[in-house]
Amino acid sequence: MTRDGVDELDQAVIHALQVDGRAPFRRIGEVLGVSDQTVARRFGRLSDVLGLRVLALADPVVLCERQWVLCVRAAPEAATEVAEAPARRADTSWISLCSGGTEIVASAGGDGVESLLFSALPRTRHILDVRAHEVLHVFYGGAGQPFTERGPLTESQTARLARHVPAGVGPPPRMDRISRRMLEVL
Repeated sequence: MTRDGVDELDQAVIHALQVDGRAPFRRIGEVLGVSDQTVARRFGRLSDVLGLRVLALADPVVLCERQWVLCVRAAPEAATEVAEAPARRADTSWISLCSGGTEIVASAGGDGVESLLFSALPRTRHILDVRAHEVLHVFYGGAGQPFTERGPLTESQTARLARHVPAGVGPPPRMDRISRRMLEVL
């Protein structure tokens, strides 16, 4: 057991969900050599204790959307409140408080990010500095790849899980207003 209560089997379950977030517990159990009930129990505990969630996010690379890394420096007394606003946005894929809680680092993508960068953030009280960097290339990760380069799963286990992930075919889908709304609902 590690200090945060996550052991090797928990890490394997997390890695399996990174490979295929829609994999049934039965398949994950078969790949890991444990029962589906064991996987379900581990997932439930990780969800309850550590807040593990499986989310479906549109991949900005596949949709040919611009991706940004945002660095926002805020007054210490307001950093948490400032961080909550982009965290509620659907176009924010991750967010973290850094530098003793005074810097917010986030990743966001899509058409709505420009309004956040050029209108909302600069006018927000308690924000001291905003820096934005467009992501030009993702060297690891992205569509169909786990977020962690290495994990407890072997290449064979990863391949067994990944073969059920549909491959992208054809040109990138066009995301109009209706498609975006459907994605929000799903």
